[in-house]
Amino acid sequence: MQEPDYVAMLTYFFTPHLEDILAKTFPQYTFEVGGVFCHQSPLVSYSGGGKNPELGDLLFVYAEEDDAGQVQYNSLLLQAKIIRDKYPKSVDPNEQHQLYLYQNWPKFTYVRPPELANLPDPTRDIQPKAINDGAQYLLIDPQNSGCRCGGCCFCRKKKRCSGIVTKDCEKEFFMGCAVPAQTLIVDKCLSWELLDFLKFKAGRTFEEDPFNTQDDWTKMIWDLLVNGCRVYNRTKIKHANKKRGGFASSGDFAQSKFAKTLSDAVKKIYGTEDVGFREDFPEGEGGVSVIVIESKPNKQDGARPR
Repeated sequence: MQEPDYVAMLTYFFTPHLEDILAKTFPQYTFEVGGVFCHQSPLVSYSGGGKNPELGDLLFVYAEEDDAGQVQYNSLLLQAKIIRDKYPKSVDPNEQHQLYLYQNWPKFTYVRPPELANLPDPTRDIQPKAINDGAQYLLIDPQNSGCRCGGCCFCRKKKRCSGIVTKDCEKEFFMGCAVPAQTLIVDKCLSWELLDFLKFKAGRTFEEDPFNTQDDWTKMIWDLLVNGCRVYNRTKIKHANKKRGGFASSGDFAQSKFAKTLSDAVKKIYGTEDVGFREDFPEGEGGVSVIVIESKPNKQDGARPR
């Protein structure tokens, strides 16, 4: 299987399990989790870059709404890499343009898909010009797909998962997050990175209003949220013409502030609320794959997940 197959599995198979796990782990909160898979993520160009790097393969977004209706937003953009040889993984010479983007964040312009390239202002200037927690590499080791804690690292000595990659378990992870560097070393397995993400200890926050902000990270995240598509084909995981699944809220979250903000943004840009989920959107021309996690407190307890 290739990187897009694993991303498709996360958005299609992982999301319902994640919602169930979160509901059981944090009973004081109600959760809604949804995923959208889009093959071939957006391409950007920057001065002196030569090749056009992908912006990322998978975007996690967390929207936490409190009793007063105020929402805090967090984001985590991941570039997926399968470990085919030895670990730690060294970034290949033909992938230096991607590494440079995540390390330095030069001013860039969207070149694909057309929905982003044809924006009134398709240029984004992320600050600061340095590595940030909102953009990391997702390392995937297929040889460890059956590890004992179900996709997490395994500490052989303690016989339990601490979430932190140590010398005892650094080769046991299935999916792990790595800081952008020439040599990629997993810092945390994906499950523990997501736990910190929900606590706002990982990832990068962004603002609610995509149109009245001076923060280009906020603009970029909403760019990726607004531009998506639904039908996909990944033959390696036996999925053909499958619905991607809308990540806008449903059920109890249909009227959430995040869902309304997303709907209003799509409508303001395209004049309709449905353009981001067209069934006839060409394969390979969509946006980044997205997994959205929404939460709101139950009436009896408004504490943030800890």
